[in-house]
Amino acid sequence: MSQGPLLLAGSGEFTDAMRDIDRYFLRPIHNPMVAIIPTAAGQERKWWKWVDDGTRYYEKLGISSIGIPLRTPSDAKKQSVIDVLGKANAYYFSGGDPGYVLSTIQDSPAWETIYSRFREGAALAGSSAGAMLLGSWIPANIRSVFFQDGKGPGWTKALGLVPYTIWPHFDWGLKTFKDKIERSMNEAPEEVKTNWLGIDENTAVIWNGNEKPVVIGRGKAHWGKI
Repeated sequence: MSQGPLLLAGSGEFTDAMRDIDRYFLRPIHNPMVAIIPTAAGQERKWWKWVDDGTRYYEKLGISSIGIPLRTPSDAKKQSVIDVLGKANAYYFSGGDPGYVLSTIQDSPAWETIYSRFREGAALAGSSAGAMLLGSWIPANIRSVFFQDGKGPGWTKALGLVPYTIWPHFDWGLKTFKDKIERSMNEAPEEVKTNWLGIDENTAVIWNGNEKPVVIGRGKAHWGKI
């Protein structure tokens, strides 16, 4: 088995800012069929808008795509969802709430299918919360920490496809929430403090097999201390 390409984006999924990035990312995939997975936005009233935006975006690129109705933990167990996921050869987790998408997808038949296809060579991508999902740890209560001054970050192990905790929207977030990011980091496990990756908006880090990661887009990737 050979692992497929992996993309982690700081933001910007399904917008013109990502066109060249996605073309580059999907180059290794023959006749790509992208499964758009809006799970991280599952608590939003207009959660399906991510799929509508994504299908229009990929149509402009001449790439086939399909929306996956995976909103709840029960959806992640449905055979109809599993069957559609099994037909795709690229998967894209949109933005939203990282704690919610993790609790919905983790240890589910849906994730088992996606991960198996990825290990066989399918492409896998996540943006914003979707990128955080694929890292090593996430602050599961991030919305409370940043927007509601609520309880602590609730650090939780994520899916661990890369050995870094992912901070998306890094250029904007560091300017807007520097004190809250620092507070969250102070409460983090040591592994988080020493192994994290910040990705600027409209920017992606792409791994392709054993090659070194490529940073592509308008901004930068940041490894190190805040």
